[in-house]
Amino acid sequence: MESTKYNLEINKILNDISDGCYILNKDWQFIFINDAAITSFNKSKEELLNKVIWETLPKYKGTKLLPMCLKAYEENKKQTLVLRCEQQFKKMQIHPTKLGVLIIFQTSTDNKKVENETAYIERLKTIGEMAAGVAHEIRNPMTTVKGFLQLLAQDKNEQKNHHIFKLMVEELDRANEIITEFLDLSKNKPSIAQVTNINSIIKSLLPLLETRALKENKLILPNLSDTVDLSINRNEVRQLLLNMVNNALEAMTDNGVCYIETFTDKYENVCLVIKDEGNGICPSITKKLGTPFVSTKESGTGLGMSICYSIAERNNATIDFTTGSKGTTFTICFKSK
Repeated sequence: MESTKYNLEINKILNDISDGCYILNKDWQFIFINDAAITSFNKSKEELLNKVIWETLPKYKGTKLLPMCLKAYEENKKQTLVLRCEQQFKKMQIHPTKLGVLIIFQTSTDNKKVENETAYIERLKTIGEMAAGVAHEIRNPMTTVKGFLQLLAQDKNEQKNHHIFKLMVEELDRANEIITEFLDLSKNKPSIAQVTNINSIIKSLLPLLETRALKENKLILPNLSDTVDLSINRNEVRQLLLNMVNNALEAMTDNGVCYIETFTDKYENVCLVIKDEGNGICPSITKKLGTPFVSTKESGTGLGMSICYSIAERNNATIDFTTGSKGTTFTICFKSK
């Protein structure tokens, strides 16, 4: 009885949303479709329910919808897709379920806007693929050069140039770090989770973070509340925290304070908050934050934040932020259940 009531409530919620929404079972048959989707397809509910989508709506046959649905189901991970059909663009979110796939979509006739968004995404994908493809080849000569520089640094006859060799090795290491970030961003690797507490990760990094802050005449103030253990990838979340706090420190001038806070919200999510006292993020960048190659720093690549968003997604977390002239606050919420 409770299960039936729950299903009715879910159906009502899905039916009331303004976006088109439907569920396909594993045989690609419609088992639910809301009013917005019916209007978009210009067919009656009777014409669609229990019918195979490829037969009832042949315009979707041969498109990217099928492979993306298969990918969502096989990887058990949400997929996004922009599909062009009959002079319309459909922005789709494909969610895997026990029954099959839940698809939520928005229809747009603003061709130019959607085409620009699609082209932008495709350019980013192309750049990412190119970077991943050449990264390994670049690393080989860099390793050789670094090795010879280290040998020269040990030569007593070259002591006067030691500081130059050291600087060159440091720059090579920096270039190598950028390549590593490219590769990490291009990988669609599964996250290996283990039960751990977010506070233990923060405490293990505090000495390192506080040392950097003190060198820059800044301060880190932690305020950690008791939280439940999470099933997360400890190393990945450690990297996310490092990236976030380093960004916060770089955003501030002398005497700035970076606040690190943890708490449990009303939905029982474990939240990590990182707040700085910088000048805030430029409005022109806020909508693109997390996109590769978009950075608030003059010499930044924008990969650090992109990696943070990827890590959050792999660890069942979301990233939200508020920003203004008195600073920026990032809130990372991990689902505990």
